[in-house]
Order: sequence, then C-alpha cells, then structure tokens
Amino acid sequence: MSWVDCYSKDLQLTNHDRGGLRLNGFAEVTATGKCAQAILDSKDKEPLKLQLSGVLIPSLPVTKRLDKRSGLSAQETKNSDCGESTVGTKYVLTFLLKRDTADTDNRRAWATFIDKVGNRHEIGSLSVSLGDAPAVEVSNAAKVEFRVSLGERGPYMLVTAAVLFIVAWSCLVKFGGLYDQSSPKRVAGQEGEEPPPEQAPTFSLARVQMAFWGLVVALSFLGIYSSTGTMEVINPQVLVLLGISAATGLGSVLVGDTKPLVAAKVGFIPPASEGKSHFLPDILSDGAGNISVHRFQSALWTLVLGLVFIWTVISTLTMPEFSVTLLTLMGISNGTYLGFKYSDKQ
Repeated sequence: MSWVDCYSKDLQLTNHDRGGLRLNGFAEVTATGKCAQAILDSKDKEPLKLQLSGVLIPSLPVTKRLDKRSGLSAQETKNSDCGESTVGTKYVLTFLLKRDTADTDNRRAWATFIDKVGNRHEIGSLSVSLGDAPAVEVSNAAKVEFRVSLGERGPYMLVTAAVLFIVAWSCLVKFGGLYDQSSPKRVAGQEGEEPPPEQAPTFSLARVQMAFWGLVVALSFLGIYSSTGTMEVINPQVLVLLGISAATGLGSVLVGDTKPLVAAKVGFIPPASEGKSHFLPDILSDGAGNISVHRFQSALWTLVLGLVFIWTVISTLTMPEFSVTLLTLMGISNGTYLGFKYSDKQ
C-alpha cells in the first residue's frame, strides 16, 4: 500500500507541548488505517516529512513507534489482507520541531513559517508525507496554536537585552569609544574639573554605527542561544553589514575630524556646551552647525535597518537575511558620508 491511499482521518495530532506547538518542542501524530499500513510497507526506506501551514520543514528528527491495538504482531499485520491490517496497525510519530541553524534550508523554512503564522496563532494545517508522495493533512490540527520558544521568559529577556545594551553603550561613552579620535578627552586639568566648552569631545557617526551594529548582533546572538539552545549562524548578509560599518569607521579615522575645518572656513563659533557633548547635533551636523543631508541619510538607514533587524530576531528567532539591494543602499549611504567628509577636508 502506498502513501497516496492514505486518508486525512487516519492521521490525528494526539500530543504536543502544553499550550500548543512551539519551536524546539514536539508534535506527536498517530497514524492508523491505510496511513499506518503505508508506513509499515515502506520498511523505513522512505523518510517521513512534516509540513506546517503548507511550509515543508526539512531535516526534522522523527521517531516512530508501532502499537498493536488488536494484538497482531507486525508480521501478522503485514501478512493479513489490506482491510484487516489497517485495523490492527497504529504508528505513533513524534516529530521534534528543531530549528537547525547549520542547515540553511531548515532555518529558512522556519523563518518562512513563523513569519506566515506569527506568534501564538493557529497553524492552519499540519501535514505528513512519506518520501516524495503528496502530504496528507492531519485531521484535527488546524486550530492548534504555534508559539515561539521565547514563551513566558520573553519580556524578561527583552528587558535584560535592553539593560545590557544601555550598560555597554554607557561604558563606551564613559571611556571615549564613541568620540572622534582627534577630539580632546572629556577630563582635562585637575581631576574632577570640567574641560572648557571649546574642548568638549564630539560623537563620531562612524564609531556610533560600529558600536550600534556590534551590540545589536552580539545581543541577538545571545538571545537566540538562550531561547533555543542552539548557536545562530551569522549569515553572509550580517557579515557584510558589519563589514560596511567597520569600513566606514576605518575610513572616518583616516579622513579625521573635519568639523573644525568646516567651522574655520565659514567663521562659525560653536555655542558653549559646558563641557558636555550633544549626541544628535554631533552625529548629524557639520562644523557650521547645520544638519548634513549625507549624515542624516546614513543615520536614518542605520536606524531603520536596526529596527528591522531587532524585530526579525524577536519574531522569528533568526537573524534577517537582508537583500543585496538593501545592503547596497547601506553601502552607498555610508560611502556618500565618507565622500562628503573627505571633501570637507580639502
């Protein structure tokens, strides 16, 4: 008997994690009738596959257990006629809903499914196939909910990530990691003295970008690991994104701080800052006190892609794969920033 003879009524979702299906949980499907007979006849030569809401999830570990409800042995069940054998055969199939970060197809399939149904929404359908045969829908699974494994720990993890980001950012600010290299140190003269207004350090847009992407990627990696127990693969798109920010930072250091040169050209005297840097004016304005379009564009796309990145990690527990177009746009934006910065030096 082949899988094409299998009926939906012969497949039942009989057990799953409390509260519904979840990533890295399990789904137990009981196969009876012609479905069980097809599995028995396959003699383990064809793999069992699972589809969630029409999305095939490849490489899922599955165990199967043969139950003999009518007291027939496996050999007796096989040798009996088709109608009688389907009465005595029952298979319990347990699928481990594992997200394998090293398997690109598996990771992308999970991302597609989660994006399709969202968190704690009904899966719509759960289907099983044997080998290359068409999938057969499990009859009672449509209303079962799916939830990302953040679960009840989700709010605590998000708060923890936010606190770690703030602490790391504060340390970078305190020790001058985000300032232009040529800017004077925050503390001058005797200990505890504030520097004069004209010596207040200024934030570097390029260094801010490097720090932002470095922290976002690192915290996302830790968050996914703590949620799934698996180490996320840093995909090529994320590496390119980190490379763009690193190249921008290096280019900015080579060009140097051009704001004093711009201010000198136009005779602009910065207002007293009382020894304190102002974040937004520092990263968005030129030395003449005007908002620079190229700086604004670079900062805007960093913020937009950063929010998309964070939301994707929270909703799908995977790092996004930005398109070539978006990465090119980010590269052009940062390249334009460096180009204008170099022209200000001339």
